[in-house]
Amino acid sequence: MTRAAPGLALAGVGVAVSLAAHRAFPDLPPLVLCVALGVALANLAHVPGGAAPGLKVAAGPVLKLGVVLLGLDLVFPDILALGFRALLVVVAVVAITFFGTRWAGRRLGISDDLSLLVATGFS
Repeated sequence: MTRAAPGLALAGVGVAVSLAAHRAFPDLPPLVLCVALGVALANLAHVPGGAAPGLKVAAGPVLKLGVVLLGLDLVFPDILALGFRALLVVVAVVAITFFGTRWAGRRLGISDDLSLLVATGFS
């Protein structure tokens, strides 16, 4: 666990920044902000090698848990209360978002597992 501490601390800073940004812009989900921040930092800044074990934990089971919790934020009775037409629109948007994200993931060269994870979370 001590090997993972630096990376988990770095991920924790990312979470804090994302939560602060969410408070400033409430319409932006903190998990989406956190993932975007992580992608940006991984591609634009040097991440210390000692952070790798903790970042691997953060990008694996912790991220999966976050996606599940993001999905639980959706309240099904509220959707059903919208009516049949609105339900069809919701299903269409979810399907388009899911398959569009999977397509974009393949085009960007992202692994199938990560593409599936992101597509499931966003849709």
